[in-house]
Formats: sequence, structure tokens, C-alpha cells
Amino acid sequence: MPRLVIKDTALVKVLTKHYGFYIYGRHGSHVKFRDDKGHTVIVSIHNEDVKQGTLNAILRQSGLEKSDILKYV
Repeated sequence: MPRLVIKDTALVKVLTKHYGFYIYGRHGSHVKFRDDKGHTVIVSIHNEDVKQGTLNAILRQSGLEKSDILKYV
């Protein structure tokens, strides 16, 4: 699958609007999200593209795949 390039703010919108994640904590630029299934994801908000390794970690923590995100980008 090709590399997915996405801004952190767009990723947050996809997680919250389409996959039921909600903010449950914040420390500086790091925002903690949780869903009803118990997945916890921390996203750093800097209005920049998310690096590939960071994106892979966020997807792993959320239980999603790149194809799930591509549907809404």
C-alpha cells in the first residue's frame, strides 16, 4: 500500500467524526483520544504532516488500517 500523507488535524477529524474517538486528556500539544472499545491514541497537534512511523503507531493503537483512513481523506 502506498504511503499515506495526512495532516494531524485531518487525522483527528477522521478519528473523532467517523470512528467514535473523543478527547479525554491533553498535555501541551499532545491530545489523548479514547473510544468505547478501550483503544487509546495520543496525537501530537502541530498542523503538520504526520510522519509515517507515528502514523503507523496511531493506526496500531486505534485498531484501524490505512484503508480505513483513506475512505475519509
